[in-house]
Amino acid sequence: LKLPLTNITPIFDCLFQGALQSDTSNLILSKTLAVIVNKWTDEQILESIYKTIQTNLLPMLKEEDDVHKRKLCFNIFIWLIKALVMRGHPYGFELLDSIIIEQCGTDIGEDAAISFTTLLEDDGFVLNSQANYLLALLYLLQKVPRQVTIHELPKLMMPIIVSLSSHHMNLIILTLKVTQDIIPNAQSIIVQHLGSFIHALLRLTCFPVVDIRLLALKGLLTLAQKGKFDILSPFRPSVVKELASALDDKKRI
Repeated sequence: LKLPLTNITPIFDCLFQGALQSDTSNLILSKTLAVIVNKWTDEQILESIYKTIQTNLLPMLKEEDDVHKRKLCFNIFIWLIKALVMRGHPYGFELLDSIIIEQCGTDIGEDAAISFTTLLEDDGFVLNSQANYLLALLYLLQKVPRQVTIHELPKLMMPIIVSLSSHHMNLIILTLKVTQDIIPNAQSIIVQHLGSFIHALLRLTCFPVVDIRLLALKGLLTLAQKGKFDILSPFRPSVVKELASALDDKKRI
């Protein structure tokens, strides 16, 4: 996205003010802000975002007496954070930690908790890069309470398997680490995806990078330790066969 503008801050301020007028305009204009942030090609836009957040959003979120206004302001934050995270920008993750977690204990705490739904949804209106989206999704899973993650796990299995099948090394490593403690404890609710997940791990036991091979082997070990015999037994022949190549040569591990 390239527009004949040298300074986008006034546009940001205008959209921000409009987004505070009503619930309807809030959603539409918050998404518009997110699209601009996510797709703008000039990195200098991040300076405008920072200025808008520091001069407009943060003061209102912390000092505004009208709870409804603060909720509208918080929703703008959510969409800006989502756009920044989609770009893989560190400021998005910084805001995620400092704003959302902090607000969970306030009078808009319920909105802060619900906001994770917006952050986790695959929104085609904002989405730019599949790899960045998957990285953002997995980062967010680290912040969501374990019970919530396990409850939503059947919906998350396809993105997890896609991540394990990618060629993006950081994405694979993060996926292996995030799923290490989640999936082994929830095998009974993801039976239909378990075969694909196990075979994705098996493929990674032959990955060129040793750290990934070790994480994949550790994932298989944890599955075996915490799984039930009747669930895992159908996979035993193929697992034993495919593990042979990974375990046969000690130098490869």
